[in-house]
Amino acid sequence: MKSNLRATVKWAVIGIIIAVLVWATVHVGILAIFSYISKWAYNVEDFADYQADFEAVASFCTEYSQEHPTENGLCYFDYGYGEISGEILYDAEIITVPEDIKNSFLKIREAFPHKDAHLDNIEYYNGTVYFKTDNLLYSLVYSPEGKPKLISRLHEGTAKRITGDWYHVVRK
Repeated sequence: MKSNLRATVKWAVIGIIIAVLVWATVHVGILAIFSYISKWAYNVEDFADYQADFEAVASFCTEYSQEHPTENGLCYFDYGYGEISGEILYDAEIITVPEDIKNSFLKIREAFPHKDAHLDNIEYYNGTVYFKTDNLLYSLVYSPEGKPKLISRLHEGTAKRITGDWYHVVRK
């Protein structure tokens, strides 16, 4: 009787250990994969559908910033900020923008569909244009000088080329 009880306990313990090992292996593997996937979770997935709009806005922001420089060279553009819906702000001042550029601003906002990473603002600095999310974990970046090392002017990032001078950049 005692040997049957010992055998049953022994097999139960072995079964529990195997179940825990399988569970840990699966979850650690999934966490590693999820960690990589979630790092790039906020990417604009259909860039090609919005590329012309991103290019038009990046070009507008670059030209406008060069024509209206700031003291530190850092320029911010916001669309529909706060209660000033439909207006484009440049360094907190309402500016006049052609309708096609306003429409492009609207379209690129749709390119950021993730509920935790909406397009917050556009930052121009030294020829680079950052389309930054509100959670500061992702930027879509136009960088004619090569692969960007920053997600914004201040935060380090890791970049993946989309096409040409366009990159996905996530926070390091």
